[in-house]
Amino acid sequence: MGDASPGVHSLAGAFAGVCANVAGSTLSWGLQMPLYQHFKAIAYKESKEILAAKDSACSLAAGLATNVVVHPVFLIKTRLQLQRGQAGYRGILHAVTTIAGEEGLQGFYRGFVPSLMLSSHGAILLVAYDRFKNKFDSVLLASGSAKVFATVATYPLQVIRSVMQQRPTGGTFEYSNIFRTGQLLWQRNGVTAFYRGILPQMMRTVPQSMAFFSIYEYALTALRFLGTKS
Repeated sequence: MGDASPGVHSLAGAFAGVCANVAGSTLSWGLQMPLYQHFKAIAYKESKEILAAKDSACSLAAGLATNVVVHPVFLIKTRLQLQRGQAGYRGILHAVTTIAGEEGLQGFYRGFVPSLMLSSHGAILLVAYDRFKNKFDSVLLASGSAKVFATVATYPLQVIRSVMQQRPTGGTFEYSNIFRTGQLLWQRNGVTAFYRGILPQMMRTVPQSMAFFSIYEYALTALRFLGTKS
């Protein structure tokens, strides 16, 4: 993918963008799950019949709302991970001020269209989790299976988004829109271009998802228990 491949030259390079990633992931889950439950409460107010279409719509709405807030954070994370040499960003604050100065507001929303489409990842994940939870007694197994399924289904959009989020380096930026980016990736590397890095991605996100859903279910059970005691 040409310039999209980060060069890691030191131990610090292996942790590039980690603070932005932690902030973005925390904010994302902190917003999306409560919003999902809120939208479900509205959707099922009149009828309690469980419908996959309703769950999908609620999850998608939660993902879209969350994306507007967290997209700039993940763009900064991607920029920090992809940069090379001494002319790069010195940290999160420097990245924010530089992007604002060089590119304006639109700079923070490069790759926003595939990012919005990636809201389907959250929708697929949450609905898949609900379904796997009905099949497996283990929260870990249900959440892990759901995350693997959702990642395989949506990973190409993550690749396209990351490529589009690169810092422009002068001249014409060839990854100008989702269709052009997808076309260039296909021409250069075929289908494999859309799944580069998926194994490290799963090694990072599947345990994270399993931990999140376990904590969420535990907290939900504890709150219900306290509610019955009051």
